[in-house]
Amino acid sequence: MVVMLIRTLAPVILGAGLLAAGCDSKDGGDPPAKTEAKTEAKAEAPAKTEAPAEAKPAAGTERGECYGNGTCNEGLECLSGLCVQPKVGAKPAEPPAAPAVDPTPAEPPPPTAEEPVLPPTPETFDEFYVGRHGLGVNRVNDGARTGRLMITRNGDHLELEGSVSKGPFDLEINGDVVPLSDKEFRLVGTIAGTPDMSWAGEAARRRETKGTFTFRSTKGRKYWRLYDVDGTECVCTDDCGNDFCYIDVGFLGSK
Repeated sequence: MVVMLIRTLAPVILGAGLLAAGCDSKDGGDPPAKTEAKTEAKAEAPAKTEAPAEAKPAAGTERGECYGNGTCNEGLECLSGLCVQPKVGAKPAEPPAAPAVDPTPAEPPPPTAEEPVLPPTPETFDEFYVGRHGLGVNRVNDGARTGRLMITRNGDHLELEGSVSKGPFDLEINGDVVPLSDKEFRLVGTIAGTPDMSWAGEAARRRETKGTFTFRSTKGRKYWRLYDVDGTECVCTDDCGNDFCYIDVGFLGSK
């Protein structure tokens, strides 16, 4: 009897199980594993977006371009055109060295003969000196004052220039005049020429003396005569620079 009961209920139980399985499938049960994996992969893939462009550093700042003069802001150094942090332990860049300067002072120019500083000549002397004068030289024209000499004013001083000649003998005289009075003056300049030295048996030759020559008028004479050269009495002494003996300059208007 039990066997008969089992045989009677078995088809019913099996049918009920199949019916339940069919219902679960229709109600949207779990999908196959392969389909579920593809869906999850699509959901998890990140969206593709463009990364924002980095802003270019300002000139002089770190990783920015160096300034036009090859420098950067304080604390940075310029390498290959960009401002970067200096390496640890590296010495800061030194400015370009200044050109070497020779410490030895320049040598002064070689000394030259000192020119005397002449005092200004008051115009009160012009009436005695400025103008045309006669010039006579003992060993050129026997002292006759046939030569011509001019004294002119140039600024605050007087200038003298004259000459006399006779045959192969001559004298030229020039320089600055320093009047000491109406009877005496100094000539700072040159006398040069060829004196007649035949009395001494010497051949004619040119001589020249530069220095300070003092002329004086003595004994009421109307001319100034050369009396000394560079402070030494020198009238007709051949070894003092006056080989012409008497050199006379006539007063203005005198003969």
